[in-house]
Amino acid sequence: MIDATDYSLDKLGRRRAALKEMASLAVGAWLAPLLVAAATDTPPGRPFRLKRWFTGTDGLSHLEEMNPSDANRGELFARPAVSVALRTFPAGKVWDWHNSGGSRLIIVIQGQAETELSDGTVVTSGPGAIVLAEDSTGKGHRGRVIGNVPTVNIDLLLAP
Repeated sequence: MIDATDYSLDKLGRRRAALKEMASLAVGAWLAPLLVAAATDTPPGRPFRLKRWFTGTDGLSHLEEMNPSDANRGELFARPAVSVALRTFPAGKVWDWHNSGGSRLIIVIQGQAETELSDGTVVTSGPGAIVLAEDSTGKGHRGRVIGNVPTVNIDLLLAP
């Protein structure tokens, strides 16, 4: 006989929370080798840097380069992923001004993209680049795929 208390809203809520946590851990385990590879692909003599785009008090998007070795325990941030997407953009693709739509961790797998932040900074990202896009307000950024190769990204929407 099934015990109805096993299916109470409280227990279902806890089960959902546990499943979300397990999914986040699984995504983290899946991404760990990619992040290590990205750090390994950094040119010799140059420390690995995470590029962070954020909205300043002026309403414009700005660039901050973050070095994991400068952070406490080498950890820049730790947040669960809400969703993960593998995105492909064809050569010649152009994006007009837009925001990040939340905090996103973007890992470039293939191809190259050029992004112009609204403060005028131009950033080129190729294979192994990791971007933390947090310019979710203000003018944002625009970009384009450069070269003849499609750009392939892993795009993780992070929890607030």
